[in-house]
Amino acid sequence: MKQKAPLIYWIYKQLEDLLAAARRGETYCRLGDETWSFNYYLPRVKEHLDNPPSKYVAQVKCPVLVLHGELDHNCPYTEAEQVQHALLNAGNRAVTVHIFEGLDHSFRRLGHADEDFVTAMQRPLDPAMPEALKNWLQALSI
Repeated sequence: MKQKAPLIYWIYKQLEDLLAAARRGETYCRLGDETWSFNYYLPRVKEHLDNPPSKYVAQVKCPVLVLHGELDHNCPYTEAEQVQHALLNAGNRAVTVHIFEGLDHSFRRLGHADEDFVTAMQRPLDPAMPEALKNWLQALSI
């Protein structure tokens, strides 16, 4: 993965450093090593940290579909469950959550739980996700 997608590799490898630098208000975080490096721009990261989706969930009154891969390495599927609970607690009863077993962040089937996403990205989209989306849209009565 380091050679195929170095920026993504180093973001994952140095995520804690990157987030700490963003929280401190720094403008850039240097990612990489002696063979490859990149100055990652941090203000967008800081904006995201300062404005988490949970801050706005009470304002969402429309039907919501949450799709999440069980093996998502970007954020755990438990975050989808947290969104569901937050929406329900805010009074939105039109919440549907699908956690897709064996799928990653891009809804591709992993060969094993620790497989890197660069390898998985070479696989096609798993048909379970678009099928769930189609079924949810058909079930809406709008």
